[in-house]
Amino acid sequence: MTRFALFAVVGAALLSACATPLEGPLSCFEGAIRLDQSEPGQPASPCVRASTTEFVLTITPEAEPINPSPWYAFTVVSDRSAEIGITLSYAAARHRYAPWIAVQDGAWRRLDPQQVSISDTGGEARLSLDLAAGPTQVAAQPVYPESAYAALETRWGGDWHTFGTSHQGRALRARIDPPAEPEAGWILILGRQHPPEVPGAWALEAFAETLIEARARGEIASGLIIAPLLNPDGVAAGRWRLNAAQTDLNRDWAERRQPEVQAVHGLLDSLDIRPGDLELMADFHATIRDVIYLPQAEELPPGADTRLEAWLSAMEADGLYALIKPQRTNPGRRVSAKAAFTDGWGAVAVTWEAADDTPEAQVRAIARRGARQWVLTQD
Repeated sequence: MTRFALFAVVGAALLSACATPLEGPLSCFEGAIRLDQSEPGQPASPCVRASTTEFVLTITPEAEPINPSPWYAFTVVSDRSAEIGITLSYAAARHRYAPWIAVQDGAWRRLDPQQVSISDTGGEARLSLDLAAGPTQVAAQPVYPESAYAALETRWGGDWHTFGTSHQGRALRARIDPPAEPEAGWILILGRQHPPEVPGAWALEAFAETLIEARARGEIASGLIIAPLLNPDGVAAGRWRLNAAQTDLNRDWAERRQPEVQAVHGLLDSLDIRPGDLELMADFHATIRDVIYLPQAEELPPGADTRLEAWLSAMEADGLYALIKPQRTNPGRRVSAKAAFTDGWGAVAVTWEAADDTPEAQVRAIARRGARQWVLTQD
């Protein structure tokens, strides 16, 4: 992968502008080759057009300071075959996500690394695109919009409920399967608090599907609550981290000020779920490596710690530690879902993090195996 200094990016764009005069308007969003940012998950990134075939997009967060998860997504529409360059200029982060593209068939694939050049500082990345006539989508991860969750409901079936609404009024949905036996507990699965973390969504799907299948076979009696999309406003707007109220939902579980977090607690109350009733809370995310963040042993009641240790031993025996690392953490600020469900509910509460660059099939396979070992170790 080629690296270059900032002056080289600017210089190349200027040279291209001189060599290829602009045809008509200067706007990035007009002409025979143009950008579009109107699809769900595509933020309104500022754009400057250096020439007919060179664009510079400024990738800006919704607020600062913010976790460096610099999401980008846009569509290039071309009336003809063409070679173009798009420079991503990061306002508050370094280049993190290797780009994906999708053409008219809708299938996402990684852009060839040879077509990506990153500046020495990581503050800019230039994408070289060979366009066919028609639209080409470009994104930090395969776009996983709200509509995909509606399709997931259809595929899974089961009993889905709207348990609340987001800050902007979008429905918060959950599949709810009551316990199959009177004394059985519950499993709570949460996802997509942070919009760019698509690999976490893949892991959630595979983990939850494994539990659903195990219940259907009578292998576990636990009730299931699966809420796969907690931040639909952020997903729709293509945000880096926050909900529409400029809040990181995974820092709101102690204060419960946001409607999305309040809705989860309201759902638990409506089902008469009390501390001690939750066997497992799994919150799915994505980061730079595959890791499961776990509570410390002393944070858990004896029964919960026994369940956790049995699960960890089974995963280790299955060879999963070679693919995803368990890590016990005890953060000083007890504000995340993991901390809240450890402290207030006595549950085995984990944050399951899939790596940004782990292939989707592997992300799903790891999650399936992890869920399967949970099933096999619970009495």
